[in-house]
Amino acid sequence: MHIRSAGVQESEWFQSAMTQKTVDRLGVVQQVVDRQLRQKEAARQLDLSVRQIPLCQDTCRLPELG
Repeated sequence: MHIRSAGVQESEWFQSAMTQKTVDRLGVVQQVVDRQLRQKEAARQLDLSVRQIPLCQDTCRLPELG
């Protein structure tokens, strides 16, 4: 079943399927993608190495639903 056909907003579905900690971590990665936060600061906040942040960016991209 397609998410939109169930009458659930995409963002609501993703947030309900993830823990608050995961949503917060995804927000940090999104700030890096939007160039609002540097990789070094994101790595510090997420307790990761700077080299792991690009990997997070790749794996945290949400699939296009359409």
